[in-house]
Amino acid sequence: MTTLICFHPDMIDQIVSLRLLNFIIKLVDNKFPAPVRSNAVLAISLLTYHESLFNELISNGVIDIVMNLCMD
Repeated sequence: MTTLICFHPDMIDQIVSLRLLNFIIKLVDNKFPAPVRSNAVLAISLLTYHESLFNELISNGVIDIVMNLCMD
């Protein structure tokens, strides 16, 4: 899904309106296995290249989430 978003920038508005970013952020939770969490972090890192999604990431506290994951 993230690859599709990265290569089709016209999808960004739809991603924001459907709140799919929040779904990806929830996948970073400790209750999911490490491979799921690492893929979610990869997805988030790919999404930071888009300014509108970068602002969404900042407002959702994603930097703190990723930093906490780095301590795991």
